[in-house]
Amino acid sequence: MRKIAPGIFVETEYTPYNLGIITLSEGAALAVDAPPDPERAQAWRALVESQVGPLRYLVLTDATAEKLVAAALWRDVPLVITERTQAILAALVEEGWRKLVQEVKLRHSGRTTWETLKPPTPALIFEREMQFHRSDGSLLLTTGPGIIPGDLTLFDEASGGLFAGDIVAVTEPSPALATADYAPWLAYLNELAQRREVRWIVPGRGDAPVFRAELAQQQELMSILQQTARKLTSNKTQLGARARDLGQIFFNRAGNRAVKHLRRALEHLLAELTPPPALPPAQSEPPVQEERDA
Repeated sequence: MRKIAPGIFVETEYTPYNLGIITLSEGAALAVDAPPDPERAQAWRALVESQVGPLRYLVLTDATAEKLVAAALWRDVPLVITERTQAILAALVEEGWRKLVQEVKLRHSGRTTWETLKPPTPALIFEREMQFHRSDGSLLLTTGPGIIPGDLTLFDEASGGLFAGDIVAVTEPSPALATADYAPWLAYLNELAQRREVRWIVPGRGDAPVFRAELAQQQELMSILQQTARKLTSNKTQLGARARDLGQIFFNRAGNRAVKHLRRALEHLLAELTPPPALPPAQSEPPVQEERDA
């Protein structure tokens, strides 16, 4: 756990996730996301409470499966989410929750009985903004642009630091590259790059913190992915090779994990560019002949 500003800490050891801790004015700690692995979640909590203080809140930066399961592992910590995340939770009937837990379990280990996990219950839900007070200023939570379901950001006014979740991904590809609409995402990144009050950013994964100027790398990657997908429409057999090329250029340290994300991103963009198959022409029924009286 590394201190990056007064009362603000970041942990990058629980790969691929970046976790944050922010101290509040009353001396307690606010956690930004948590590991979705049972043993890691327990270890991270023990470290925070021994070095910083008791956990007062857990904030989820989006409503993806791993974030929701992480919150379920810390059910006794008051949960802070957006209205969109609450709607997603409310729509998860029992069978839907079991499938979501199983999806996360396949990617993680742990001796915990995953099947006993229950959906988290939020303590605070907000529509657009929410403020927490710190000793040297305010911590502002704002709903995100909707790039990822339930996304939100946390901005610390005193330090100029922004926890952005997977909306920002500079040295590690965001999983949202394989699902999101790139046009509003690039527009949001362009606006964020112009926000002078933001001095540093903690992405959802990869190196942290990064500076605003480094957003240009993510914008360049997304533009190249769009250009590459357009070229691949005439020769899709090169998709794997192009994903490997981009992985070496932008995320060489991340290795195959990055290549898999980039391949999914190109498949996603290709699907958007590929027109749906034409429906077979409707067969007209033979005309009905009127019977004539003999």
